[in-house]
Amino acid sequence: MNLRDFFNPERAAAFAFKLFCAILCLLALPSLFTAFFSQLSRAQLFGLLLLGLVASPIAYVMRERRQRRPARAARRGAERTPLPPPNEEDE
Repeated sequence: MNLRDFFNPERAAAFAFKLFCAILCLLALPSLFTAFFSQLSRAQLFGLLLLGLVASPIAYVMRERRQRRPARAARRGAERTPLPPPNEEDE
């Protein structure tokens, strides 16, 4: 963020809101995680760990395949419009 953005009221307000949300998450999420994980047994925690270890590579492979695949567009007719040579327009 540039220093000039602090003088723009819209950008300053947007930045302040994002900063507030980040601080709120940093303060609230650890207590929510401890409250949630304290209720789980060791077997359930181990299951969540295994699920994360399996789901993460699968999600990565799916994302990479989507990025490599070219977008399929319906092509009808010529791929581009033919243009006359530039010399013919001057005559």
